[in-house]
Amino acid sequence: MVADTIGYNWITLTASSGIIASVFSVGVNLYLRSQDEKERKRKMLYYPLFLACNGIIEVITNYKSLGEYRSKELFISNAKILDEITSNHGMIYLEGKNLHEFLQMKKIIDENLRFFEVRDWGFLKDLLESKNFIEIKRYANNLYSLCQEEVKGLQRLPGEME
Repeated sequence: MVADTIGYNWITLTASSGIIASVFSVGVNLYLRSQDEKERKRKMLYYPLFLACNGIIEVITNYKSLGEYRSKELFISNAKILDEITSNHGMIYLEGKNLHEFLQMKKIIDENLRFFEVRDWGFLKDLLESKNFIEIKRYANNLYSLCQEEVKGLQRLPGEME
């Protein structure tokens, strides 16, 4: 009995190393899945926020050339994108100043959204030139820049449609 003379129980060693390898494999798998999930969640924030900020900037900057119908439509649809980001909890990936700007921008947009749904074009033109909308544009520009950087860094997830 060679195993007894060396002092090792090879069956116990083999079984325990198999268990250790399995635990390690499960740990690595969970880590990789969590990384994919983080990237997916980041996409739920940065892509929609990129589109919403771009649309908000366009409305505030070009409302005269867009006209009443298109300006209202674009503003309302971008406000809904911000609502989706909030309801999906995608904003948890924003930190510090960026989170504050997002919340401030969303608050001002929510306060003025009803006006876009019911008020006449003359009122909306004055509103789009107001101090609040200059502030929204500043926030949107900052968040738009952040999104441009983040969107560059995101890679396509396996299995997504082209």
